[in-house]
Amino acid sequence: MAINQPQYRLPDLLTHSQESSYSFVRSFFSCDSQEQSAELREVLLLRREFGRAVPFSTSDVLGLPCGFRVPNMVIMNRATECMRPGTGNYYLRYILNQPEGRHQVTSRVLREVIGCMSFLGVEVDREHAFALVTELREPENDIDHLIHRFGKLLLAIPTTKMTPEALKETYDGLLSGLSMETGSRLDERTNAGDRFRSLQAICDYLYDESDSRDHPMIKALFVAESIRQMKPFPMVNLIMARVAFSWAANQVGLPIAGYMLLTTFLDNWASAKPITEGYVPRLPLAEALPWDPSIGTDWSFWLEEVLGFIADALNHFETRMLRLLMKRERVEYLATFAKGLNDRQRTLLCELLLHDDAEFTYASVIDTFGVAYATAYADLGKLEAKGYVRAIPMSKATVFIASDDCREVFHRAIRAAAPEEYAQFYNEDGTLADSYIAEQDDILARYKKSIPLHGEYVQIARPTLLPERCLVILTESDRKKK
Repeated sequence: MAINQPQYRLPDLLTHSQESSYSFVRSFFSCDSQEQSAELREVLLLRREFGRAVPFSTSDVLGLPCGFRVPNMVIMNRATECMRPGTGNYYLRYILNQPEGRHQVTSRVLREVIGCMSFLGVEVDREHAFALVTELREPENDIDHLIHRFGKLLLAIPTTKMTPEALKETYDGLLSGLSMETGSRLDERTNAGDRFRSLQAICDYLYDESDSRDHPMIKALFVAESIRQMKPFPMVNLIMARVAFSWAANQVGLPIAGYMLLTTFLDNWASAKPITEGYVPRLPLAEALPWDPSIGTDWSFWLEEVLGFIADALNHFETRMLRLLMKRERVEYLATFAKGLNDRQRTLLCELLLHDDAEFTYASVIDTFGVAYATAYADLGKLEAKGYVRAIPMSKATVFIASDDCREVFHRAIRAAAPEEYAQFYNEDGTLADSYIAEQDDILARYKKSIPLHGEYVQIARPTLLPERCLVILTESDRKKK
């Protein structure tokens, strides 16, 4: 059967021109003649011949041909775009270790937990899920226990090697002591053949180091999709797939990618929900998987769209985190001009300004700074006297939180104490200065690329490498040689 060359050129279909390939997909699902259908099947067959098998297949169960994908520059470019933000450089990892960074991660984990449960037909209130994951509320039933354990897993992904035994242990930990009702959507019991063999194949694929191995980002995605498609566990394969995605991303050196909202994206894509922000797929999910019973499923377009989402989500996440870093830097810098405060009090003040839920007790100050009770009492008393905090008596302790006008008090104090330094960042009304906003894009670009070795922006210096630490290491090395 001859291929319609003017419409489907071989180089476009294989190397590939995105518009031509998308035209093929749309025609594949909308052809209205037997002759055109045969031509399109021929194109799909040709794509399979030049493609490579995906690491999952239903052939063992349904006797269908193995799925495949056609390597192309769109896939490779989008996978490559995930590498730098997915790995996380010095700056990104620094802010993720701060409270405001951890809050962002927790928020994403909650959205994924809620998304996975919704995908399984279980609607969960966000506040309820937050209370369960953060252990502010004790689980009351099996679903509560599952939400709690799932959320804790995503917040602390295993760092050990992924093996069939480790996956089974994780699965057992998720469902230990629970009795899910048979017949619910949580119950995915299926005859998946040799489960251990399936898990071993998934792990072998993840750790493949041959020259023909897949890109690390593609590996993490296909590990998750393998569990979704092959269903190697008796139940909750979707949840195990989501855990495996973060686990695999961490194992291939892309830990930040594991926090992206993969399940939420797939759920929205599958249900054709309107996407108002972020990456918008160019094809409906049904059209992104051309399939023929005698040829198999072409996963190329699915992979392009999912990688497009991950790359876009990582870019937005990295930008948001680095803007939080820049905010922390300017607050910490300006706090050095706050008169009448010592270093501990300035540190506490910065935390109050940087995240709304910051709270302190005498005990927390003692633990954080290793000081006596009298010193902690004096530190919090000074902040209260200056109008930065207010005390809330509780049953067992007094809790200090930011006063209602903490930010305004801080800005007034710095404007009076260091007007020139303040003007580098803010206008008189407390909004960011245009000159600083104009410089932010340049700062962000440099932070993303971790250059130069030592840079200074608006009098704020942050090294990519810590020269002081390098000096210590070199000195210790020289001493050992002597």
